Amino acid sequence: MRWRRATAGASWWTRPCPGERAAIEAQLERLGFNAFDAILLTHAHGDHAGNAAAWSRRFGCPVFAPEGEADQVRAGRCVLPAGATPLGAAVMAVQRRLHVCEAFEPVPDVRPLPLDEGAFGSCLKVVATPGHTECSASFVVDGEAALVGDALIHRGRSVFPPFADRPERVGDAWHTLLGTGAETFLCAHGGPVGRALLERSLEALERSGRSGRA
Repeated sequence: MRWRRATAGASWWTRPCPGERAAIEAQLERLGFNAFDAILLTHAHGDHAGNAAAWSRRFGCPVFAPEGEADQVRAGRCVLPAGATPLGAAVMAVQRRLHVCEAFEPVPDVRPLPLDEGAFGSCLKVVATPGHTECSASFVVDGEAALVGDALIHRGRSVFPPFADRPERVGDAWHTLLGTGAETFLCAHGGPVGRALLERSLEALERSGRSGRA
């Protein structure tokens, strides 16, 4: 799923996946959206940052990425994560051999994503949620819904990301997300995750000993 949000006179776009550019443009035209204030990237992977440059040109808006990953967006080449599960490790091994999602159009003027309270107005809060990548971020809109990138990947009954640079920090990211008070968590892969499901998933993760928390 890709998520676009307009609220209080401001609009943002997150995860402009390169393979879906035509479909996204057609949907925007149908909905009558023709302007954005910014493109916000949760992290620097090519399936998230791949069309940021094209959309920035089209809408004349800046691109923001987590500060620790902005150089990857600027260069147009990301570092793929390790597999956090046996299946994830197998898939990632294939992707690395094929160089899938590694290269994309660079964004030379990408800006570091500010974590300051109110940097994007009162309706949008940026929170650091490292785990999937070292510097992943999430965006909480109106205190109700959080755009979480790959901090959660909703497939079947699981929300644990199969790929992560720091899988031991995923539990911390989930704690952070729950601490925002949001009721709905919008994943880049898979359907929305309700608060109750995330709470149950965190409890199970902590029981398994994989959360990295004492």
